Amino acid sequence: MDEFPVTPIYVSVRFHGHGLALLTEGGVPYVALKGVVAALGLQWEVQYRRIQCDPTLGGEVCTLQCTTPAETLAMVALPLNLLDTWLDGIDTGQLRPKILEGIALFRRECFAVMMARWIGYDPEDNLLPPQSADKTGFTGLVAPVVILHDGKAVTTSQAVAEYFGKQHKNVLQSIENLLPQLPDEHKLNFQQASFEVAQPNGGTTTYPAYELTRDAFTLQAMGFTGKKALGFKLA
Repeated sequence: MDEFPVTPIYVSVRFHGHGLALLTEGGVPYVALKGVVAALGLQWEVQYRRIQCDPTLGGEVCTLQCTTPAETLAMVALPLNLLDTWLDGIDTGQLRPKILEGIALFRRECFAVMMARWIGYDPEDNLLPPQSADKTGFTGLVAPVVILHDGKAVTTSQAVAEYFGKQHKNVLQSIENLLPQLPDEHKLNFQQASFEVAQPNGGTTTYPAYELTRDAFTLQAMGFTGKKALGFKLA
């Protein structure tokens, strides 16, 4: 895999009108907590104390020294894969309806938005048309599906094919054409995988696939053509 800088990388993520901080440390995505707590209208001292006392979160919360466009800040952060664990533990018993709606929204969408941004997309630029909005008025997100595998954020060749509107077999062929051209250390960003498809007779068929890191996805997208691929290259 590619080496990541030691200094945490800071990216601002837009989420329904709020600016959240996405940090990368040692190849792992983190979310800065104060911005999320403020966006939800919760008390920082209460939430920070609860996190410190939590047997899972307390061992993972950390302070990262990050340089933003305006200044250098020490940010209290959690690994992004623990964002929902923290949200699920919030005591909602006496909270106002508006705060409860905000917590539900963050539970539903925030992890996916932050992960999509981490692999190189600004999800707010890829919203579905208004007619696709759900009953809450928030639109769904069009971005490659991101999963966690062995603690690393990856997307899949199926998700890439769906996002760019291509046949999966063509994406596989494109990856297999690209791999021989890459140095060995970069090939590790593409990992062979598989998926199963249910058949009408009740059985399943297994098909080959790939899992792609952020760097692999970028390399792959640069080789595609079409309106969406062009938009990615110009971003």
